[in-house]
Amino acid sequence: MLKNQKQGQVGEREERGAAQAASKAAHYEKNLPDILASRAAYYEKNKPDILARKAAYKARRIAEIDARLEAAAQPRFVRLHPGAKNFV
Repeated sequence: MLKNQKQGQVGEREERGAAQAASKAAHYEKNLPDILASRAAYYEKNKPDILARKAAYKARRIAEIDARLEAAAQPRFVRLHPGAKNFV
């Protein structure tokens, strides 16, 4: 009996999820022009900041990659036994 009850609860959850998804879809369908206009206005207003953040991120990533490549190009020493130095 408990197993059947659990299955019923799962079914109810799925129904609620489907109802929420349908409600969200209806909301977006109804309000899509307003949403798009709002996003466009936001991006137009903040375009310089957005582009500056994007450029800073790219510069930071390039610097990180260059640092990794530089570190990988450096020879590393490993002591195989005391007094011996070898490159790896």
